[in-house]
Amino acid sequence: MHYETTAVTAELPERVWAAVADVEGWPKLIETYRTVHRLDSGPLAVGSRAHVEQVGLRPGDWQVSELAEGRSFTWQTSQPGVSATAWHRVDPEPGGGSRVTLGLEMRGLLGGTVGLLLRGKTRRYIDLELARFTASGDAAAPTA
Repeated sequence: MHYETTAVTAELPERVWAAVADVEGWPKLIETYRTVHRLDSGPLAVGSRAHVEQVGLRPGDWQVSELAEGRSFTWQTSQPGVSATAWHRVDPEPGGGSRVTLGLEMRGLLGGTVGLLLRGKTRRYIDLELARFTASGDAAAPTA
């Protein structure tokens, strides 16, 4: 299963990135997150880990695998038979504002089955996350 969506907002990239990179703050911003607890300290970096609990999903530990400071990060988790990779990207828009792209891919022996079973919830959760990160009076509608 692969899902990616993008939206444009008038918010400055620095402001959007601050919200995206503050993973422990996500439960205050995005109601699908029960808790996000960093398992290490310091700024988000390659190798950083966090324990994530979301409503209706199995808790898991995510580890940052790629990071471009101020612009994007990718992290991964695995459960028996399934591995998931999620990405968060903030790009400056020509003329001002930001383009925010979020996505998730599930792989593994059970990745297709789990992805199919969770497809609707996954899309709703990612769309909601995107809406919260791009919240401003003139954010554009997400595109898949």
